[in-house]
Amino acid sequence: MRNFFSSLNRVLAEVCGWLLSIIAVLLALDVITRALFTPLQEVASLAVFVMIAVIYLGLANCEQENGHVGVDLLENMFPPGLKRVNTLLRYLVEIVIIGIAVYFVIDNSIESYVRGEALSGTKMLPIWPAKFAMSAGLFFFWIQIVLNFFKALGSRNRGGGEMNGNTAKEH
Repeated sequence: MRNFFSSLNRVLAEVCGWLLSIIAVLLALDVITRALFTPLQEVASLAVFVMIAVIYLGLANCEQENGHVGVDLLENMFPPGLKRVNTLLRYLVEIVIIGIAVYFVIDNSIESYVRGEALSGTKMLPIWPAKFAMSAGLFFFWIQIVLNFFKALGSRNRGGGEMNGNTAKEH
């Protein structure tokens, strides 16, 4: 199961890269059409929606790679046993908080779809696709946190090496 989600995270990260390329093309088209003739309508808003997808769909891969910013000044002073307890407690708090967020974001996404929520402007842009991207991204992020928790739960501080939370990287 861990390999499946690891592969899925890599695919999502790749999709995020392609989505960033789409944002660049959209914004370039917006600038060019504004300079040459009538601008394309709602391109900037569409780029924002795509950026939302990039951010949320990339969360799980970032968690898997231990790429999130963290302050571990105090944790570095802890003995290995206390570091492990701290890591496990942190994961439990993350599982609960992100789990609550996943529930409410999914609920809001479904409500947005049912109501046909859209951004008003010269062209109506539906909001629900961006919300569903947020839902999917947060859900996969939550799954990765759960996987990291069980990985940390099963790991032991062997050979004097450090367990560094999200991934027990070998140095």
